[in-house]
Amino acid sequence: MVRSVGAPTTYLWQVCSNDGRRLNQLTWEGNNEDPSWAPDGRHLAFVGERRWGFGLFVVDVATGRLRPLLAGRRVGLPDWSPALSTGR
Repeated sequence: MVRSVGAPTTYLWQVCSNDGRRLNQLTWEGNNEDPSWAPDGRHLAFVGERRWGFGLFVVDVATGRLRPLLAGRRVGLPDWSPALSTGR
């Protein structure tokens, strides 16, 4: 789920229950958009805007560990290839 919490910030959240009451916040800064789930269901790729510009990020949903993959470039609509590993 993408949720705007006071402009200009947009965070990513995971809905953890069927009734939508339990939420897990996945991002904590900047604008975050275009989320794409990895085939393993444990990682989420997304485009994020930070003070230094745009980038492509991956977050480990279980740990909250955020990895920047590409910095300083505007990309859109990230997608996963089933053949690629997340580099665990």
